[in-house]
Amino acid sequence: MTPKIPQPSLTERRARLRELLKRDDATFWQYHEVLTGATEDERKSLARTLSIKKLIDRYSREGTTEQRLVCVYTAAALGGTFKHVGVELLNLIGRGLPGEANWKFSTAESEQYLSQRTEAMMLGLSERDNTWITGFVNERGYGRFGYDLPTLWVQIHQLLHERGLTNTTRSYLWGFVTAVPDMYIGSSENREEVISFFKNNPQTLEHEMWACFTDEGLLRKEWSGRENADTLALFHMLQENFDGFRDRLLTECLKAMLRDFSAKNTSIFHHIYRGMNPTPDENLGNTNLLTSVLTTVPSTSVGLAQEMLMSCVEKLTEPQIHDLLNVSRTVMLRTEKKILRAQIALLGAIARTHPEYTQDVDGLMRETAESLPPDLQPAAQTLMSPAEAAADKTSAPSHAEQVMGSVMIPENLPQLLEQHVSTPQVHIYTSDAEFMDGLIPCLQGTGDGSQLPQLIDYLAHNPRITLDTAQQDFLAERCVNSGIRSGTHALGNYLMYRVIAPHRKLFKKLPQGFTGYRHEFHTDPQTGETIQPYQVEHTGSLGRQKPRIEKTTTNCRGPAGLCQEQINCLEHPENLVFAPIPHAEESTWTRHVEPLTYRPRPHNMYDQAYAEAPNGSLMMWLIEDHELPTAQMPFAQAALNTAGIPEEFMHRAVQAIDDFHCTLMQWYAWLLQNNPNTLAAQSMPFVTTTGFQKHVKGLEAILDTIAHTHQVLQEPAYSVLGLLTGSAAAEHRALTSESIAALAGRGMLDTSLLANELAYLLRGDGLNRHGQPAVYRTLHPLARWRGGVSCRC
Repeated sequence: MTPKIPQPSLTERRARLRELLKRDDATFWQYHEVLTGATEDERKSLARTLSIKKLIDRYSREGTTEQRLVCVYTAAALGGTFKHVGVELLNLIGRGLPGEANWKFSTAESEQYLSQRTEAMMLGLSERDNTWITGFVNERGYGRFGYDLPTLWVQIHQLLHERGLTNTTRSYLWGFVTAVPDMYIGSSENREEVISFFKNNPQTLEHEMWACFTDEGLLRKEWSGRENADTLALFHMLQENFDGFRDRLLTECLKAMLRDFSAKNTSIFHHIYRGMNPTPDENLGNTNLLTSVLTTVPSTSVGLAQEMLMSCVEKLTEPQIHDLLNVSRTVMLRTEKKILRAQIALLGAIARTHPEYTQDVDGLMRETAESLPPDLQPAAQTLMSPAEAAADKTSAPSHAEQVMGSVMIPENLPQLLEQHVSTPQVHIYTSDAEFMDGLIPCLQGTGDGSQLPQLIDYLAHNPRITLDTAQQDFLAERCVNSGIRSGTHALGNYLMYRVIAPHRKLFKKLPQGFTGYRHEFHTDPQTGETIQPYQVEHTGSLGRQKPRIEKTTTNCRGPAGLCQEQINCLEHPENLVFAPIPHAEESTWTRHVEPLTYRPRPHNMYDQAYAEAPNGSLMMWLIEDHELPTAQMPFAQAALNTAGIPEEFMHRAVQAIDDFHCTLMQWYAWLLQNNPNTLAAQSMPFVTTTGFQKHVKGLEAILDTIAHTHQVLQEPAYSVLGLLTGSAAAEHRALTSESIAALAGRGMLDTSLLANELAYLLRGDGLNRHGQPAVYRTLHPLARWRGGVSCRC
């Protein structure tokens, strides 16, 4: 048994480190001798003795080669903040040779320098623990290593593999995608390099390659840098040289189509699958996946599945045909004529090649033929028995009924329910530890936003919070990575700032400028009037003057503005609101549709929100006689005021992906739980983005309030439900379906209002172009509930 080598004490390491810092000729190997065997806690302590920033400032630009290597090694061996270390290491390794403005990879000297810097970095990382290594690799600053320094990505990958670690962050996978040598269609260039890369790193064909298929958009040109044809060339080469790759590739392509990706980000998998020219037998082996793809939203995915299933329809087994017929009912609810025509052809092929299923196909056609467009009904009737076809023809709906569509749900007229009086679950914080346990999840968007009044109240009466080491580290990391942000994010930053402000000595750099939500009252200092939007000239990239619209945004006391007012009660906790606002809604709502051109567009902002707006307009619900709230308007009255929605629409729409937006909407839903229609109207700006944005935060709180309300819902609430049936994210559609079912189960669903709103949206006035197929998918699971839901436009 090898005897354990005694390790020097922390004091001894610190003394030796100070001696090395006095020498300009010390090598990174000598630093490594001092740090070998040090624990993470010891490294954190030693980092206070050796200031990495001061060392970098001292050596990185004017120092010798060895001194620069010392910077690289110590940054890797002692660095504490993952993001900062990742970016700093990239800068150090990529920085030019002494006397050079830029580093040129083409010279032998540069290649040698890269090798030395890589060696120093990997030596520094070699003794960091798994938790630190994982955090380091997860940070975005690391991802560029694959793009700029592919050999370094390989070494990081090998380090993870040796430790039994895996990683699926976009940063790491991007490094993999860009580290693979390029292949080009019709060329053998880099062929041997690609084969060598995968033979030397076989684990990438088991993990990283297929993890890329789970990260939306990563294989598209914008991230990979490769044309679709070149990606296909790479896969053709890999199938020729690695057993089992082709079968796995076809399967992973189909699995990727089943993920909740946008049509744009799914197209690469269509290109790959078709480009591999799957045989009928291969399609037969993937029949279950292809059948599942028929239920997806993108019409291009459904079309591919129909095409591939048609190639193997003769060989389908009994269970496969049974599953296909069941799924066909969902497909026949779609609106795209191309999809409907192909599905009718597929069903016809089943009836011809498997006559025993003729009756099943006939029954399916009888269920769906009458709702088909008139020009497709003859094709459907060819699959029905003559007697049934004639009967269906006489009872076919009118053209007007088919165009306008209908939504059929059991009729019901909701009534105001008696609210059961119950003691609200309010947590009273009694210690700093309890307070921090409640605050940190709220900052991360995983807590309970309805507890904000209690958190603010505790902080108002206990302004100096005791922080343990873990809490200090969390807040310090968040301060470094947050920066000065506006909008919803600023609420969480300001609340965090108020906690750490009394502890200035604990933080190397106390953030400045965390002033809270300020989408401000821009006023003329002389007149006091609000400054209007104005147009200025700015210099374009080619030196030409271009007009730019600058829009001043006013704080109209929407959800974020009101929340900031509550946080400002830290100075006056007696003004905090601890109870939901009583019911005080007005009954007359007006649909307001505003063209995007109505208001000046902020320069270079909200491009996707503008591009995806249905019919180039914004739809919202307002109460006509409301006027913009003033600073003097009482809090409750301002919360129920809808006049500010058009003014803040775009700002609210794009801020909903911030983590703190989830906390904000939980608080706001609690505040307006007795006024669900106002809550819905105020939520419309960010709800309208769910058709193209999957990462909207705070929807669960809105839907939960609507689904369990005791008040009678009106038009704004049904607009929210209607828009969310067309959400891009599957979990949002599922939540919406559950909310509609919950309302129906409680007798609180107004079928007329829901039908009217769905008809309005499906005519194209409220859903973007991707949303309509999703509506049918959301409502389809309700089809078996009390007579069912049938939706056709």
